[in-house]
Amino acid sequence: MLSLRSLSVGYPGRRRRPARRVLEGLEAVARPGDLTVLIGPNGTGKSTLLRTLAGLQPALEGQVLLDGSPITALDEVERARRIAVVLTERDLPALLTARELTGLGRHPHTGFTGRLTAADQAVIDWALQVTGAAHLAHRPVTELSDGERQRVLTARALAQEPSAILLDEPTAFLDVPSRVALMGLLRRLARERSLVVVVSTHDLELALRIADRIWLIDPAGALHCGTPEELTLNGTIGASFDGEELTFEAASGVFVLHGKGRGTARVTADGTRRPLLERALTRAGWHPSPEGPADLAVTWTGEAYEAVRDGTAHRFTSLADLTDWARHEANR
Repeated sequence: MLSLRSLSVGYPGRRRRPARRVLEGLEAVARPGDLTVLIGPNGTGKSTLLRTLAGLQPALEGQVLLDGSPITALDEVERARRIAVVLTERDLPALLTARELTGLGRHPHTGFTGRLTAADQAVIDWALQVTGAAHLAHRPVTELSDGERQRVLTARALAQEPSAILLDEPTAFLDVPSRVALMGLLRRLARERSLVVVVSTHDLELALRIADRIWLIDPAGALHCGTPEELTLNGTIGASFDGEELTFEAASGVFVLHGKGRGTARVTADGTRRPLLERALTRAGWHPSPEGPADLAVTWTGEAYEAVRDGTAHRFTSLADLTDWARHEANR
């Protein structure tokens, strides 16, 4: 278990410069078996917090505890054995293969000789296998895609056989399928290996769908902890991310852009067509209203879309034509 006790993080003072606190008074727990996802607007201190949790920079006040013991009580070797860190690394050693890079995770266990035993080799094989990177073992790291590279970096972290893995923006350079695959892998590893896994990301919608626990740093620097559903229902997500042109819709779990001259729209359609129609109208500047009077009524007849606006009916044979018209109407 990773615990934060009255933790303040930031940068120590130097000479005449006072210490700069980024976050203070933090209380939180990341449990083994849970995927804990750290989110928050840009500049709120997510990376600074992760670096402090990893022991890469000192806390200004308070403590970080791993399984009840302060990480400051661990020497460097023991800390490296128990806490693995995956930073956003774009430049990796060019001459290493994926297997050799993974093998670096065994360094805390090999002593001053650095020699890998048969047991070490078995751990490396296992780490590559469980991360789905075994087929990449002999590829130079410079030839790996971003998604493949993140799998190998995760394998390197697993090769340390740690109690906790901390990852800073591992999905930053990945396409959507690779983001989902990597986050799914991290959740599976947390559960199967009973690991503490804390990962920061800017992919808020994915985080809310896949995380077991959320740590949210709001613009004021307060840390909110809970399940995605709890933080959605109590309004914390919306309060932290809503802006003049963007609103978080709790029911759908997605962000919606505001449209000028926004009115209400009621949609009548069956199956998956209804939510898709509502999404298209939302993008065009309308707010779906399932009940009561609406400024715009759209019905799918089975052959065409019928839209009624100000008592006048309009007929469209394609969703693209309907959307173009609806966008024009929303702004008039």
